[in-house]
Amino acid sequence: MSKRDRGALIEEYQQRRYLPAAVRNYLCLLGWTPADGKEVLPIDEIVRQFEISAVHQSNARFDERKMSHVNAQTLRGLPAAEFATLARPILLETKVIDATVSDARLAEVLGIVQEKVISLEHLPEFMGFFFTDAFKKDEGAVANLTKKGGDPVARVRELLPALEAAEWTEPALEAAFAAVGTANNRKPTDYFAPARFAISGQGGGAHLLGVLRVLGRDTTLARLKAYAA
Repeated sequence: MSKRDRGALIEEYQQRRYLPAAVRNYLCLLGWTPADGKEVLPIDEIVRQFEISAVHQSNARFDERKMSHVNAQTLRGLPAAEFATLARPILLETKVIDATVSDARLAEVLGIVQEKVISLEHLPEFMGFFFTDAFKKDEGAVANLTKKGGDPVARVRELLPALEAAEWTEPALEAAFAAVGTANNRKPTDYFAPARFAISGQGGGAHLLGVLRVLGRDTTLARLKAYAA
């Protein structure tokens, strides 16, 4: 690549909110493999392990997908407080939250999404539904709903009474899904995708039972009822 192309790439990765430590980590792997085989390493560990004799003879190939993987793994391994420090200004800038959102509430939401989020760039769309009812719906996910359990609206209608009667804890919610599945001769997971789409507009994301718990009983039930109406 020319110097101009390299400069553009660096600026692009900054704009896409790649972690500097992850980019540096990946660049260190170009043409070299750590002795222990690990790919995600802090720089002091890379320095400790590096041996010039271990540098590959063949030319290195830049693979953005692999760098994205390193970035995702680095992000998921951050201490919760550091993750929150990075996330808050992004969420404020994109108006997902405002200054009234407490550190405790933000930490509660981030605590269940950190293990699944792959990039700070996608954090606003990944967790925006926790803070507004006017969330976008992934229409691409709609087609998959019928493949995972028939009519999604009917599944939500079957599910609602059980959730209305359930205590709002993850074990109790899991039991409610299981009971509805048994009563309707279905797998509990047949209800996961319709419920997720109804409350978030998404086809995937963080662990559903954790999402329901953190979203809260009133908001969850209101969204399910609106979807089933």
